[in-house]
Amino acid sequence: MIENFLNYVSNYDTENKELVVLKLEHSLRVCENSKFLAEQLGLEKREVELASKIGLLHDIGRFEQIRKYGSLKPVSEFDHGKVGVKILFEDGLISDFETDENLYPLISFAIENHNRLKIESTSDEKKKKFAKLVRDVDKIDIMYQLGPLKKEIEEIDEPYVSPSVIEAIKEHRPVKKYEVATNADIIATRFAYGFDINYAIALKPFRDHLKDYYDRVRNSNLFDDIYQEVLDYLEERIDREC
Repeated sequence: MIENFLNYVSNYDTENKELVVLKLEHSLRVCENSKFLAEQLGLEKREVELASKIGLLHDIGRFEQIRKYGSLKPVSEFDHGKVGVKILFEDGLISDFETDENLYPLISFAIENHNRLKIESTSDEKKKKFAKLVRDVDKIDIMYQLGPLKKEIEEIDEPYVSPSVIEAIKEHRPVKKYEVATNADIIATRFAYGFDINYAIALKPFRDHLKDYYDRVRNSNLFDDIYQEVLDYLEERIDREC
């Protein structure tokens, strides 16, 4: 599975090699950590393997984004979750990963929903389970990339956080795209990922990486209250659920 994934990614080893490597390493970590989280949740062997596969493939659309735009910044007309599903199931890449066709709808659902503000409504509990799992692991690794893995101080272009973003933080919900107007808003949005952790076992690793990320922006008091709001929320859930 890993070998076939690496073969696919090698097609994108161009002038944007640094971004390709960034997403490659992210995908490999999410694969491994999805396996670990699934094991900790007590899932059976086949489900652990499925979680690993979804973790590996969740960002497959990102490589096409790098090729097309030379960037990983959000593009309104490009949804990398949807593009990933197209590459896998319309273009047929999924055939390289020895997957039971009966699992195609579940894998498609998890990948298409991994980067949405919230999971699409469904009565299929298994679909929701794997979508929640990959969303949690993805957010943990994003925070790992922003914190422990990247030590330089975060640049802040605008000295304020928009009122709508602050309101979202106070309401303990993820920030909506249309609410983001400044660079500082983008940073605050990352803190708000903490309000969208599904499984209790994912709370502590997210919290620990969040602390490292805060260290990169604490030179500005813009985020002190935001950080404390998210941290208090996480600590309360940890005390209650872990």
